[in-house]
Amino acid sequence: MCHGASDRVSQGGSIAVLKPISSTTVDQTCVSDECRLIFSNRLDTVSQWHTQVEFQGWERRQGLRDGDTWAIIHKDGDLTVPNSGLHPNQLPSQPFYSFTLNGPDSTMKLPQQLELGVGESGIIGRRISIMNGSPEGVRILAQGVLGWN
Repeated sequence: MCHGASDRVSQGGSIAVLKPISSTTVDQTCVSDECRLIFSNRLDTVSQWHTQVEFQGWERRQGLRDGDTWAIIHKDGDLTVPNSGLHPNQLPSQPFYSFTLNGPDSTMKLPQQLELGVGESGIIGRRISIMNGSPEGVRILAQGVLGWN
């Protein structure tokens, strides 16, 4: 995400543009469009900071229900191996951070504030996956890397 000749204005915070894993289906509906997770830190009414995540895209996707779809922020940023050596039904043993998605086109307030920067405790440059739980097991629906918005 290098600066080039783009006239796009920075929105602040962080963004992940996630591309579907090629063989993924959700309730027999092929996931073919990208989606976005937009992270921003906000001050709430009791003067405490929290991270807000806006889930954009896949608004027409059936099968993405509350509680059975979540995001995992991994410790690495490597997309060269889609599942980083994991079996398709296996979860990473210790992700950097994980949270439930409330369904497409929704906004969630995370229980803690994430550092929207680079470094040991920052999320920029880390791989992020959208996961789905089903009777067949756990599937990775889409992956991307977190960057500046």
